[in-house]
Amino acid sequence: MTGEIDSAVLANFTSGLDRAIDEAIGTLLVDLSQVDFMSVSGARALVDAHRRAEQCGVAMLIASEGPSSRTLAVTGIDCVLRCYPTVRDALEARRTELSAHVDLDRSATFQTR
Repeated sequence: MTGEIDSAVLANFTSGLDRAIDEAIGTLLVDLSQVDFMSVSGARALVDAHRRAEQCGVAMLIASEGPSSRTLAVTGIDCVLRCYPTVRDALEARRTELSAHVDLDRSATFQTR
């Protein structure tokens, strides 16, 4: 996503998020690093998408540095959603999370009775 996320593009933004959730396999990364402005409506769309992603079993991560991160911080959404300053940070956090689950699965597999 690039440019501005406001009422003029909100319907397209929302439908794009819905499509991305439908197509995601396990993880969806929303890159807002090129977004110059995000309205509160855009932030609300992210919250709604996050809820839907959870229902679909998709981990939704948000990479947002710059102007879009301000909206997420002011609204407190950055504390509720999984927000990271960069794409790299988001991917590394997800990789670490998935590795922890794999290690837990392995330890359970090798337990003796």
